Amino acid sequence: MDTQQTQDQAHFWKLFLKGIAGNIVSGEVKNIISIDSDIICEFDQDLEVAMAQAYQIGNSIPPWSLTWDGAPRKDLFKVYQSFIEDISPEPSADATADMKKSLDDIGKKINSLSSQTQSLLKKSVSTYLETYCMSANKNGYTCDVLMPDSPTLKDYLKQYKDSQDYKQKIKYLELEFSGNLKGMQSQFDRIAEKYYGSNYKQIREAKDAVNLADPMELNGFSDANQNTSLMNILENGTSRFTPRFTVSNLDEFKTWLGKTKVAKAMKTPPAVEINFNNKINTSHEIDTHSSYSESNFFFCTHHSNGTQKIDMTGYTFDFSATFQDVIQVTLTPSNQWFFENMIEEYKDYYKERPNSPLSKQDLWGANGIFNSYITGVIVGYGGHLKFNSSFWSSSDFKTQRSTSDSIGIGWFKFDDRDSSKSTSDHKHTETKDGVEIHDASEMPKILAVITRTPNV
Repeated sequence: MDTQQTQDQAHFWKLFLKGIAGNIVSGEVKNIISIDSDIICEFDQDLEVAMAQAYQIGNSIPPWSLTWDGAPRKDLFKVYQSFIEDISPEPSADATADMKKSLDDIGKKINSLSSQTQSLLKKSVSTYLETYCMSANKNGYTCDVLMPDSPTLKDYLKQYKDSQDYKQKIKYLELEFSGNLKGMQSQFDRIAEKYYGSNYKQIREAKDAVNLADPMELNGFSDANQNTSLMNILENGTSRFTPRFTVSNLDEFKTWLGKTKVAKAMKTPPAVEINFNNKINTSHEIDTHSSYSESNFFFCTHHSNGTQKIDMTGYTFDFSATFQDVIQVTLTPSNQWFFENMIEEYKDYYKERPNSPLSKQDLWGANGIFNSYITGVIVGYGGHLKFNSSFWSSSDFKTQRSTSDSIGIGWFKFDDRDSSKSTSDHKHTETKDGVEIHDASEMPKILAVITRTPNV
């Protein structure tokens, strides 16, 4: 693929995405990534099911690309937590060697006591999984399938922490270390605030917040605090806790979906229409009803053994995509544990530490540790695609469509099945000059995600 073709295809994607987004998304199109697979949006389901999908999408770090298949990748919470645990401010002008030694000594005690306390709770988790779990998660700490009428892990651990056995063991540990975790941490914080200055308090608060949102942080804090940092989701019929994510307008989404279904049933003209062709050499203003021209356009066919490009420069073609309507749903990590200001303030942290394992690494961008994070999704309903081409019956497009596993652009896949093999979800109709596909699933589909890349 030469440079001009790459640029033209990228240009097409940007126009396509902006056509979908219309006026519902503020900011530049570079922050929108198309979902190139068929993902049903479940935000109209029960809250725990809706939030399970919000967690799956929001906790992923999407690729630095115009498209993403929507499959979970990386782990925003774990990456952020590791970063927050790693950073430390520069010592203040009042820092002394004695302060540093005291911090090291107390820190070792805290780590050791915390580790042994954690060990007690891990044994309790193992007992819980052996007793109540039919299928454990690969992480070893959560259960995918619980036995009927089983207590939640959180309730089970709370009961264990209230037991005399646990309290007695903690008492012996505190005698061994001449103090408890809360007291040691307070002592450490007092010295650290003198050693590091005012910046230490900010980092301490960020570390406490992210630990509160960690369902695997078994030492735990008060349930009242954790309830604001964790959320309960339902996956495959099993309830579990995850770091909290925020979806701001679920009720608005449900209302929108109801109205959009009625509009489609009444055959109201679609609210979103995007047209492409290579017959003209002008570009029109971009809005929810848009037309564009592309001179160096191509489709891709996807085989089990790889991807092949179909160069469309030898044809004239029209391509249109419509949706009954689209909506933006805000989806962000909760500000109870995710502090973007920390990432902005310490954006050059690894660049300034040549001895760090992550020396000279960017936090954000194409090669960043974080890359970007998701701040919303664009959902569409009633998708329809129409493609007409000159010389259709003998075109490479038609030939490849009959032999390849799938062919198309983004969410629209021209599968190898003909109209007689259409499924209940997608209706395929071959016309005289091309092909039409419409989504007959009557389900809302996630078309794109909106991302943010601080400091880029």
